[in-house]
Amino acid sequence: MKEKDIRYVLEIAKCHSFKKAGENLFIAQPALSRYIKQLEKRLGGLLFDRNTTPVSLTEMGELFVKYAEKIQLLSDEFYDECRNMKNSSKMSVRIGGPLFVGDFVLSELIPYFLSNHPDIHIITNSGSSDEVINDFLSKKYDIIICAKDFKARDTVIEQLYMDEGVIAVNKDSDILSDSKTGNKRRKITPAELRNENFVYYDVAQLHRKTLELFEESKVHVKNEVNVSSLSSAYTLVAKGIGFTSVLKSMIVNKQFPEAENMRIMEIDGLPYPVYIAYEMTKYKNSSPVKLIVDYIKSISYNL
Repeated sequence: MKEKDIRYVLEIAKCHSFKKAGENLFIAQPALSRYIKQLEKRLGGLLFDRNTTPVSLTEMGELFVKYAEKIQLLSDEFYDECRNMKNSSKMSVRIGGPLFVGDFVLSELIPYFLSNHPDIHIITNSGSSDEVINDFLSKKYDIIICAKDFKARDTVIEQLYMDEGVIAVNKDSDILSDSKTGNKRRKITPAELRNENFVYYDVAQLHRKTLELFEESKVHVKNEVNVSSLSSAYTLVAKGIGFTSVLKSMIVNKQFPEAENMRIMEIDGLPYPVYIAYEMTKYKNSSPVKLIVDYIKSISYNL
């Protein structure tokens, strides 16, 4: 059995639904159905009875789940023991998070642990929220910071703080002034941005939320400029090429150089909750994981 075979089949068996399992796994239902059909072809029999509501396991499916759960339990025990082994007298803890959101949290965490717990080796990596969550479910991380709530076995997900999306423009942009009063804007509506260029990176969750907000508001901006990275979007906006959406925390804490040349305006409809996720078993059995989780939760996130 492949790791993906086990994860997908167990999730469908738990949810009794391909659609719900796909949502939990962040996979489109048609893609999940195709994968299971290919697996069934390899096995030479059906794992699920699709004619029942809800979906149920066949006899072969029950046998698969029985052994998959045993394999997963042994795999979890193996990875836990590996993580608890000392490497050059250091305990390693792997943390993942979306770019900038993860950096915001880690900028508080890493200096503290370097000074107070030099025996703990913190390994960090970044990706989109979906990528980070999927890697966490695949046991590649011990702790993650993410922008999505999700459910997983033996996993605790808690909200750390509530950030918000704001509109960012060049500091000399005409958008900053109300055309009627001449006063500086503190807030703006989607309709007031219809004649401007929206610069975005379609992998960024906040930018996808912003596009959804414009669609819900039935507002069509002048141009949608899709770029290859977040840094490209910020660079263009800092040079005066339209507007983008950023997290308020990033501007307040000046997390990227372009922030010096940007100004922000609030906009309704872009709440951005930030979560921490970790396995309860590791929290109880691994003192480094517990130390890090407790410290992250104790930080005062000033926005």
